[in-house]
Amino acid sequence: YQRRVHGEESKEVELRPSTANTEVKAADVETLKKLDQENNQKETVDDVVLDHLRSMDMRFKETAVRRRQQTCMVKDVKKEDLPSFSKALTINARRITIRGLIEMDKADQSLSRYKKALLGELEEIHENEPPEVEIVKIEIVSKARQAGPIVLDFSSGKAFDKRNEKYILKEGSICQMKVHLLVRYNIVRALKIVNNVYKLGFKVDKSEEMLGTFAPKKEVQVVSCTPEETPEGFFARSSYTGKVMFVDADGIVHMQYDYAFEIRKDWK
Repeated sequence: YQRRVHGEESKEVELRPSTANTEVKAADVETLKKLDQENNQKETVDDVVLDHLRSMDMRFKETAVRRRQQTCMVKDVKKEDLPSFSKALTINARRITIRGLIEMDKADQSLSRYKKALLGELEEIHENEPPEVEIVKIEIVSKARQAGPIVLDFSSGKAFDKRNEKYILKEGSICQMKVHLLVRYNIVRALKIVNNVYKLGFKVDKSEEMLGTFAPKKEVQVVSCTPEETPEGFFARSSYTGKVMFVDADGIVHMQYDYAFEIRKDWK
């Protein structure tokens, strides 16, 4: 499996494909096991940091959105799935609120301009309520796909286990993910998307991307991720599963979901 940011070189890892009758050779399993171990060791969090993360807690009211999105704290996430910036949570665990941001360094004109652009016109401040981030939908966009973007719909009532909605990616194609989100109650700080990819149960890739800091707004905000080129070649064409989490710097896992996709020679 090889995932690379468009226009950049990246390390290529060769995986042996399964045979036609889905049996996997012993050498293939060993290759996947090794890759799985390497991916789990990439972002290991030491026990001291992990103990601190487990002690972190933030109370937020239970809403339909949070129930649907399986919102939790980082202490409830598997160690190997924690984002790399989790270590920084031990340095600055104090949550930045809207009121705190407004009062911060009022004499700094450049910061004032940034705050105005970030916050816009605020109608109401929920000082004591942590932010709620609702992921409305995710689009996977590729200019080469004539049928238009692949859409994962997470609107009210839609299932969050997308493994039964397997989508197809064409090998060697440039794809870009667009996240449509709603932010409520308070500022969400340093929101990051964490993506774990598995093949035959073994983790073959882990990626993270910073989406940014967002103020609560009534309208949907759209964030475009960095374009990436899908793997290509005989070894890459296969079925994969994955797990995505949206985590902020305050240790809140706002949303998590499972999905499945397949890499083929074409989009069909």
